[in-house]
Amino acid sequence: MPSWLVMALLYHDVIYAPTATNNEEKSAQRLIAEQPSLPLIEVAATAIRLSKHQHPDYVAWKSDDPLEIELTEWFLDADLSILGASPAHYQRYLDELRVEFSVVPASLYRMGRLAFVKEMYLRLESGTLYYSAHFSRLYADQAQENMRVEIESLQ
Repeated sequence: MPSWLVMALLYHDVIYAPTATNNEEKSAQRLIAEQPSLPLIEVAATAIRLSKHQHPDYVAWKSDDPLEIELTEWFLDADLSILGASPAHYQRYLDELRVEFSVVPASLYRMGRLAFVKEMYLRLESGTLYYSAHFSRLYADQAQENMRVEIESLQ
């Protein structure tokens, strides 16, 4: 596994505050500050930045290296694989997520979570939730069902 991908995995959530909107950027900056001599440091930092699920720059981002593209897409897909977990595992994730966001009032949490899940559901329907055929094949059907059930429960 390339060292840049290992570092992207390790630093992906090194800075994480549940209500912050710039965790990925701060994590990428920390990686650059702590690992300045890492080969392909910008590739790792870019992968972290792109993991912001609604990142507008992914469509515009492309590397000249097909392997970098493939590995970055797998990295991004792995980050969203929880959406396609078994129903019991997904429910545990949702329970833990609510505890993590316990500082957010229930009505605001419900509204924010509903918006996020609807966006992910639309991406799934349009074929852009998972970038790789592998992750799509493994997780798309269950992700669709999990999100459908969650959307119903949040409305």
